[in-house]
Amino acid sequence: GIDCTSTPFSKQEVDFLVDKLNSPFIKVASMDLNNYPFLEYIAKKGKPVVLSTGLSKLHEIDKAVSTIENAGNNKIVILHCVATYPTPDHEVNLNNMKTLMSIYPNYPVGFSDHTLGSSIPLASVALGACLIEKHFTLDQ
Repeated sequence: GIDCTSTPFSKQEVDFLVDKLNSPFIKVASMDLNNYPFLEYIAKKGKPVVLSTGLSKLHEIDKAVSTIENAGNNKIVILHCVATYPTPDHEVNLNNMKTLMSIYPNYPVGFSDHTLGSSIPLASVALGACLIEKHFTLDQ
């Protein structure tokens, strides 16, 4: 019951995920949030876009959301994210989810979790997270 996908970093990878694997959504990495031509390409595929916001300022998130909308796609989930691996619990600031929820009331907000353990993502659900993306390592 868990949807799986991969984060694409090229148009070819987007095509593979959508056309070959029929991925249920496209996850955009934080580093590509300001790659507006890439966001437009992804948006035009018509799949829901899960947008990670780590390392981003609000004006960059605004432009990313507008780029996706202007490409005809309003199926967006915005993820609060801290781009530290692993993220110490005291640096998570889940209240940023509330900020995103107030700025983007028409879009669901989730949490991209890089913490160790499960307490922080559980807390994010208590604050209204609709989706959790959990980063983990199987082998170092």
